Amino acid sequence: MQNSSVFLVGILTLFAACGQAAKHKAVPSNSTSARQTEIKLSSTVTAVSVDTMEQENPEAGMSAEEISIYKAHMDSVEVMNTLLVQVSATLTTEAFTVGDLNGDGRRDFIVLAHGKAPCDSVTGLPNTHCRTVLLVLNQGWPILTVAASNAHLIDCSTCGGGGVGDPHQGFEITDNLFTVNSLYGSCDKFDISYTFRYSPEEHNWFLQYSDRSDYSCHEGSKEHHIRETRRQFGKVPFASFKAEF
Repeated sequence: MQNSSVFLVGILTLFAACGQAAKHKAVPSNSTSARQTEIKLSSTVTAVSVDTMEQENPEAGMSAEEISIYKAHMDSVEVMNTLLVQVSATLTTEAFTVGDLNGDGRRDFIVLAHGKAPCDSVTGLPNTHCRTVLLVLNQGWPILTVAASNAHLIDCSTCGGGGVGDPHQGFEITDNLFTVNSLYGSCDKFDISYTFRYSPEEHNWFLQYSDRSDYSCHEGSKEHHIRETRRQFGKVPFASFKAEF
C-alpha cells in the first residue's frame, strides 16, 4: 500500500480535552493498512469537546476565547478528516482523544469516525450511524499514520437504548493501555469496557481485559461486576476483536 501525503501550510500541535450484552471473539477483519500523511496547518490549536460542534449555532453566546477554541477544534477535526480520506471516503471524524498509544513518548490519537451516510438498513433503527475506531500514530510531527482500525467495537449512534441513546462513553489512554467505554439500558443498565495493551515486540495492540457492571435504579438492587482476562478469551488483536451487540 503506497503512502499518501497531504501538504497544507504551517505546523499544528494538538491537545485533547475530550474526554444486549456484548460478547467478544476473534474474527477475520478487513483491517486498515498503515497509511501516512504529512499534515500542516497555519497555527497552534487546542481541541475541545465534539459536543460543541453539534449545536446548530455553536458560536452564539460564546466569548471571544471560546469562539477561538471552537474554531481550533474545527481545525483539529479537519486534520483528522484529511487523514481519514486517505483510508476511506465514507468516514468522517466524530471525536478523538490524545495520548501515547505505543510508549514512544509521542502524542497519538484514538479517532471515533462514523459513516457519512446513515446505516439504518444495518441496525434497523432510524437515523443511525455506524462507527469505526482508528488508532493514529504520531510518527514524528507532522507524520501521522493510521496503524489499525476496527468497525466492530462501538455500537451505532442510537443503539444504547431509550435511556442512553448513544452508548459510547469515551476513550481512556494510560501507560500503553487504552480503554473503550460503552453504556446501555434505561432503568436497568450495564456498562462495558474493553482495554487493549500495546506489545512493542509485535507492534500491535491486544485485548487485555474486559469489564462489565450491571446495575438498576430499583431500590435494593445490587451492582454486579465481571472481569474477563486473556485467560478466558486468548490472544485477540485490536483489529480482529468483535463485540456482538
